[in-house]
Order: sequence, then C-alpha cells, then structure tokens
Amino acid sequence: MKWKETVAYSCRWSELVGEVLNLDNAEIVWEDSECDYQGRASIVAVTKDNKIIHYGWTYGSCSGCDAWEDESVEEVKEEIKKTTSILDKENYKYYKPSNSAMIEKIESYFKENK
Repeated sequence: MKWKETVAYSCRWSELVGEVLNLDNAEIVWEDSECDYQGRASIVAVTKDNKIIHYGWTYGSCSGCDAWEDESVEEVKEEIKKTTSILDKENYKYYKPSNSAMIEKIESYFKENK
C-alpha cells in the first residue's frame, strides 16, 4: 500500500515522518497504527532501492504526553533520523522485532516482488 493509504499517514507528526523517510516513494508492507488525539504508529516500508525501513512513534495531545511537543521541527526530524531502523533486502532476517507478523509481511513482499 502507499503511504497516503495508511492509518499512520493521518497520525500526528506523519508529515515529518513521511518527509524525512521519503515515504511517498515507498511501498508500505506492514502497519500497526491507531490514530486519535493520542495514538501510535508503526510501519515497515520498502524503498525503490530495496531498503527496508521500520519506524514507529507515539504521540499525545499536549506536552505532558508528547515529548516532541516542546521540540523544534528540526529537532523532531533529527530524532526521526536517529531512531529509524534501515535494513537491506538481504539482512532483514537479522532484525528482531517484537512482532513476528512484521517479518512475515516482509518475506511475503519479497517473494511476490522478485
């Protein structure tokens, strides 16, 4: 699916996440997101050059429950860059996420798109 078709796209901070990770040009192969005034988003994307990106974030509606609320846009972008997991097609199997369904989706994507 495309970035703009995900629940994560509607979540707070998604415009910065999409920009920093260049998600408009990626295929989203897995998502676990919940979007409301508080929420969470987690996605796995495959880029045109077969890099696998995993990124997740939580957010709130005020500075008491959203750490990025008091940060500048540049600080948030830097945090996104520093906390993103990026793997290549051959090494994704060494990544140990807490959700095995994520690995299954990645494997399925590469089997279907050889």
